[in-house]
Amino acid sequence: NPVNLAGTLFPEVFDVERIEVLRGPQGTLFGAGAEGGVVRFITPTPSLTKESVYGRAEITTTAHGDPGYMAGAAFGGPLVDGVLGLRVSAWGRRNGGWVDRTSWQTQETFKRANWSEAGGARAALLWQFAEGWSASPSVLFQGSHQNDTPNYWASLSDPSSGRFVNGHALRQQSTEHFVLPSLKIEGEVAGLRLTSNTSFFYRTESNVSDVTHYDIAGALGAIGCVNSVDTPDCPMTQGADNIFPTLPNGASVTDRFNGATRQNVFTQELRLQGGDAGSRLRWVAGVFYQNSRLNDTQDAPNPQLPALFDLQQGPGAFQSYFYDDSCTGTCSGLLDGVSEYRGNEHARDEQMSLFGNLDWRITDRLTVNAGLRVEKMKTNFVAAEDGPVNNGPSVGGGNASATPVTPKLGLSFQQDPDSLYYASVAKGYRPGGGNSHIPPACSFDLENIGLTEAPQQYDSDYTWSYEIGTKQRSADGRLSVSASAYTIDWRNVQWYYFLPNCGYGIVFNLGHVRSTGFDVEVNARLAQGLTGSLAIGYNDAKFRETVALGGAPVVYDGQTMGQAPWTIYGSLEYQFSAAGHEGFYARLSDAFKKANNGPYLYQLSDSAVADPDLTPGPSVNQLDLQVGRRWRGLDVSVQVANLLDAAPRLVNPQSSHFVGYDYNSGDPVSSPLYEYSTIRPRSILLTVTYNR
Repeated sequence: NPVNLAGTLFPEVFDVERIEVLRGPQGTLFGAGAEGGVVRFITPTPSLTKESVYGRAEITTTAHGDPGYMAGAAFGGPLVDGVLGLRVSAWGRRNGGWVDRTSWQTQETFKRANWSEAGGARAALLWQFAEGWSASPSVLFQGSHQNDTPNYWASLSDPSSGRFVNGHALRQQSTEHFVLPSLKIEGEVAGLRLTSNTSFFYRTESNVSDVTHYDIAGALGAIGCVNSVDTPDCPMTQGADNIFPTLPNGASVTDRFNGATRQNVFTQELRLQGGDAGSRLRWVAGVFYQNSRLNDTQDAPNPQLPALFDLQQGPGAFQSYFYDDSCTGTCSGLLDGVSEYRGNEHARDEQMSLFGNLDWRITDRLTVNAGLRVEKMKTNFVAAEDGPVNNGPSVGGGNASATPVTPKLGLSFQQDPDSLYYASVAKGYRPGGGNSHIPPACSFDLENIGLTEAPQQYDSDYTWSYEIGTKQRSADGRLSVSASAYTIDWRNVQWYYFLPNCGYGIVFNLGHVRSTGFDVEVNARLAQGLTGSLAIGYNDAKFRETVALGGAPVVYDGQTMGQAPWTIYGSLEYQFSAAGHEGFYARLSDAFKKANNGPYLYQLSDSAVADPDLTPGPSVNQLDLQVGRRWRGLDVSVQVANLLDAAPRLVNPQSSHFVGYDYNSGDPVSSPLYEYSTIRPRSILLTVTYNR
């Protein structure tokens, strides 16, 4: 079944010193989670000598939507000069909604329902408790709430006029909280730098999904209710109004899926460093331990389902569809008379590793960077599931272990202060895990790909990345150019394969992906007060072999991974005053992503999940304009985001269109409903920032 993957991908840290994006495998220093790269959020360190204040307030209006706001403040400084420093921050934000929800069944309307709120706080101390030794305890808290989905239905909406509507009967909300306490201790030992990092991450998340138009259509199609011509007594036809049947008492049938996650991660790392910026040899070595636990629960209450089946097929149809012949009385009917499915999944990952990295300046111009990480990892996964959709109670799971070795080697040549050339090769990996139990209701999907049962576990995958590049700067500093080219080989790929008929999914290890590309970034002072930047990236990431499991191929040679083949970002900024960062300014920026036309798995006619009615999304272009003034630490600006009010149709193939199968004939059952997302409509932001 679908594991609960809702929630934010990155922390929304308000008070941040800088964000570092490290491309390519970074497993040598950052471990298993760095298979393709690392994004580092660096927060300000409390000062022992200087006070600082940072504040930001923002008011937003959105075309066709509600207003929003944001406010936050941070303060730092010494509590005891040279000994104890403090940094605290807090912020809150509300994003106005712009997608209406009008229930297809009842026509009840909720205007601009997809609003969201978030907020957080951080407190950090720096204690210089001895000569050369310091301790830095901190705690970060963040919470967020999404009131409803930002997706819209094409049949109910008109993006060209700013009308975005979905027809769900249920509000699809999600709420997330996490807290991250940590302690960093640093000091000098025999001329070496010792660092200890300890942290504990605790996160909870809950969400609701409305799967009525998916599950009800699939269930009715599976028992033979394909259309009103073949089965005139069935409520489901090829018209969208009949995908939402009603019971004889007039009650609308809805299908709800509740998910909840609890996650905790303990991490301990010790690092020892030698050498400084001027040394010919600099090195770091360390040990790392992490214990990660995840509990995921799901509940699908649908007390109307037995009545719907019996209405169409007669008494007993519900049991005869969901249960096989081996089922006894202990697995008949809904759980507690309410739920068609319940699941409780537990996963534990444990990692222990030794790592080292060195920079050796062979000559004043030539430097070698080399690193190695050896890790022992274990993963355990168990899932207890029950309900008619699961064909009664079951317990499944799996475990995996590995001892990956991830090396890294780089070479850089500093021709002069303005010219750098480099090359690198590195390996990254990702741990394996376990799959949930797949019920008999999914047997048709499994047979389509040549399986009688799903694998209980999947193995680690890994990448090899090769990159060459250069950084150039003109002698007067007016022009800088960065360029690189790369190839990434991804083997034993962990691929989430969606089973369209029953709504479950399986992770397989499938084949080989190769990603090749390049990027170029140019920054220039074009005239007095005028600066410009241009970044161009190209990426071609595709499967390089066809993999079949006995039936229809699961992935195909040449199948795209879905990335934008071309990305272009450009900006122009004009400073009206010559007084440094003071005075009026104007900035125009444009971000473009070219459409990826495939081939996707759903476009391939002999694929088990072929969907000829689904087409890839278009190119995406967003133009932004900002004007403002800076003086004495204050920055006041007005920004128009999405200036052209673009509304590109963004496609998620697994949710945009339902395609199932009639169990009796094997014919496809296709829904006329299409669900898409898009970028936020034109928004005007008034922002005031103070940084001193």
